[in-house]
Amino acid sequence: MRLSGSGGCNAFSGAFALGKDSVRIGPLVPIGKPCLTLPGAQEDRFFNALEGTRAAHLEGDQLVLMDAAGHQLARFLKNP
Repeated sequence: MRLSGSGGCNAFSGAFALGKDSVRIGPLVPIGKPCLTLPGAQEDRFFNALEGTRAAHLEGDQLVLMDAAGHQLARFLKNP
């Protein structure tokens, strides 16, 4: 299955796989113009969080992405 989105500067596409109790995202491929960002900048951390995701769950109106050890990688709020 495929996904696409934007990290703010770079658009991206990639694959994802859903298991009974797991999710894997990536590898992600940038699309469009190259952007100059420093390693470790916000967009870089966002892409790393997506690619490190191994589980996800909903907490109210928030999507929480977790790594293989159960640590939170990212939290997203639902658009109003």
